Amino acid sequence: MTINNIYLSEYERMWLEHMFKKDFLYRDQMVNQINHSKIEHKYFGNLISLKFSADRKISPMDIYIRVPLEMRVYKKSKPPIQFLLHVINGYINELEIFYADSSCIEDEFKILYDDSTEVIFNE
Repeated sequence: MTINNIYLSEYERMWLEHMFKKDFLYRDQMVNQINHSKIEHKYFGNLISLKFSADRKISPMDIYIRVPLEMRVYKKSKPPIQFLLHVINGYINELEIFYADSSCIEDEFKILYDDSTEVIFNE
């Protein structure tokens, strides 16, 4: 599934595509909402936040868990990087990205071929 949104940087698009590599319930609906959202970027030094404003012409998802999708990226000699995708009232609301120990994070980092990743869908 391709992430295609003009408001995303190349790094942000790659992170999201990595999260959505595997098939899971609501994957297509989530990607559709992302592709049809305005996105506000915030960088706080220890937190990257992407705030989504999905087009309300798109139907909401039948999700009632605040964080239905998580990803952890394990890089050598660093704490895990946490990705939390928030859904409110059936619409993607925010993607939070931070190191598990809350240390400073670069707003442009790559997920490399030798990085171990774990994607969790919470039902």
